[in-house]
Amino acid sequence: MNNRSFTLFFTIGFLLLSTVVRANDSCWSAYHTHAGALCRTGDLGEAFQQAKTALNLARTKYGPDHLNTAKSLEQLGEICAGWGRLQQADLFLNGALRLRKKIHGDSHPSVIKLLVRMADCHRLHRDRNKAEKLYRQALDLVAKGSWGECYAGPALEGMARLHSDQGAYSRAEPLYEQAIAIFAKGGKYRPAEKLSHARCLIGLGDVKWAKRELSQARETYEAALAKYSEVSGHASPMTAYAYKRLADLYALRGVPSVALTYFHRALGAYERTGLPEGAFTAATLAGMADVLKSQGRTAKATECYNSAVAIYERTGGHNRELATMALTKEKIWPSFSQR
Repeated sequence: MNNRSFTLFFTIGFLLLSTVVRANDSCWSAYHTHAGALCRTGDLGEAFQQAKTALNLARTKYGPDHLNTAKSLEQLGEICAGWGRLQQADLFLNGALRLRKKIHGDSHPSVIKLLVRMADCHRLHRDRNKAEKLYRQALDLVAKGSWGECYAGPALEGMARLHSDQGAYSRAEPLYEQAIAIFAKGGKYRPAEKLSHARCLIGLGDVKWAKRELSQARETYEAALAKYSEVSGHASPMTAYAYKRLADLYALRGVPSVALTYFHRALGAYERTGLPEGAFTAATLAGMADVLKSQGRTAKATECYNSAVAIYERTGGHNRELATMALTKEKIWPSFSQR
C-alpha cells in the first residue's frame, strides 16, 4: 500500500469513527435534554424513563466510568428526589459522586456542587442530620482546595435554610450574610449568581420577619426584588414570593392600599413564570380577601376568597388548614373571618 492509499484509508476510517462518536453523543444528549425539559414541566414519570434510557446509552456507548454516565446518574437522582423517592435518589447520587471523584478527583468543583445538591435533597426531605453533614463536607473541601470561595456560597445558603427551617434564626442569619457577600462578588461576572444573591436576600428577609425585625425585613425583600430586576427577562416564583411577603407586611402594619398593590404584583409575577395555579395563588388571593374585608369591601373579599378555595379544591389542597376549610364549605367564611 503506497503512502497516498494509506492516507486515504486512514482518513476514511477516522471520519467513520468520528461519525459514530457524534451519533452516540447526539443520541445520549437528546434523551438527557428531553428528560431535563420534562422535569421542568413536572412530568417526572416520563422524565425518569428518558433519563434511564440516557443512562443505559451512556453505559453501553461510553462505558460505566464515563462523564456522561455520571451526568445521567445525577439527573436520575434529582428526578427521584423531586418525586419523593429519597432512597432511590441516594443510590443514583452516590453513584454519580463516586464517578465524579474518580474522574476529577476528590475536591473538584463538580464534587462540591454535587455534595450541595445531595444535601439540598436531604434538607427538603427533612433528613437534617444527613443534610448538615453533606453541607459541612462541601465547605471543608472548599477550605482545603484552591478553587475559591465562590463554591462555598451554595453550601452556606443551604446551611442557612437548614437552620432557618429549624427556627434557629440566630444561626441562620450570619450564614445568609456570608453567602450574600460571596454571591455579590460573583454576580459581577456570572449573572446566575445574581439570582442566588436575590434568593439569599429573601431567605434573610424571612429570618428578619421571624425575629419581628419588620423594617429590616421590608428593606431586605426590596433589595431582593432590585437584584432580580438586574437579570433581564428572568421570571422567578421567588419574585412573586417577595412581593407577597411585602404585601403581608403592609397588611400587618395596617396599610391596605400598599398591601393590595403588592398582592397584585405577586399574582402578576407568578403568572409570568408559567407555573400552574396552586397553593401560592390561593394563599395570595386569601391574603387579598383579608385586606379587602378590613376595608369593608365584603363582596370583593368574598369573591377573592371563593377563588382561593376553588384553586385548593382543584389542586388537591396543598395547605392542610385551607384545604380543610375548602372541603367544609359551610365553615369557610366564619373560619376565614376569624383568622
